[in-house]
Amino acid sequence: VPVSGAGTYRVTFSDTKGYIGTFVFVVTGAPTPTETQATMVSASAPATRAAPAYFEVDTRVGTVTLTTSSGGIDWVVEYIDEGGSPHKINDAGLLDPEIVEFSAQGGRVYVKVYPVGYNDRGTVQLSATNADAVRVSQNAPVFFGDATPTPTETAAPLPAVLALLALLVVILSRRG
Repeated sequence: VPVSGAGTYRVTFSDTKGYIGTFVFVVTGAPTPTETQATMVSASAPATRAAPAYFEVDTRVGTVTLTTSSGGIDWVVEYIDEGGSPHKINDAGLLDPEIVEFSAQGGRVYVKVYPVGYNDRGTVQLSATNADAVRVSQNAPVFFGDATPTPTETAAPLPAVLALLALLVVILSRRG
């Protein structure tokens, strides 16, 4: 949390499922500048070739580095930069993580990660430096053209068939 001066600061914690909690702390006295190391934020999600993992990254100004987890799966990383241009990276293999670097202006970048192999499946962790947040995204598929239309409900013919069958039984029972 960047502290610019004396005052009350609020930190909110959340994970992929939502809100966890808030912590309030008070800083007194004059701030003394210290060099901060690049922090890394990350999120993880299951991914297959047919069902990729989608993330959104809130970047800071400067060079942003995205890194996937490694460990036996060759990941492909696609991202849509702040200008809306698509990029696809698959430089590493099974043992190494994919590493992506790009310049950002402090906007949102959408990321899609999936395994190269059609039979591979696993949980991918996407980490980012020089970013405020990495989240699993339900909105990102639209940016990659992967959005699936919501199926419309169709009435099942079974109730109509049952109603006709009941009517037939009533008619036949009155005849005999």
